[in-house]
Amino acid sequence: MIFVITAAKEAEHLKTIFGSRYDSYARCTPMFWPKLSQYKDSPEVVFSPKALERNFFDGLYFPAAFPAIEATEQLQEAGYLPILMTII
Repeated sequence: MIFVITAAKEAEHLKTIFGSRYDSYARCTPMFWPKLSQYKDSPEVVFSPKALERNFFDGLYFPAAFPAIEATEQLQEAGYLPILMTII
């Protein structure tokens, strides 16, 4: 429900900024879920290897956090680190 209200307000704001260009964009772009019938496959894909590398390394932060969290938990259970907060 909140997403619908927020999206409607954003649409009004974008229409005031971009006018008819936003209207034509909104006519062919779904608000939330993509229309798979509008999907067009391309025979070739162009990408930046540098951007791919940057995204790959940015994504490594998430799996790298798990060992750090587990190590912190082990150190707290062993009494080497204080437990500052508990989530029930």
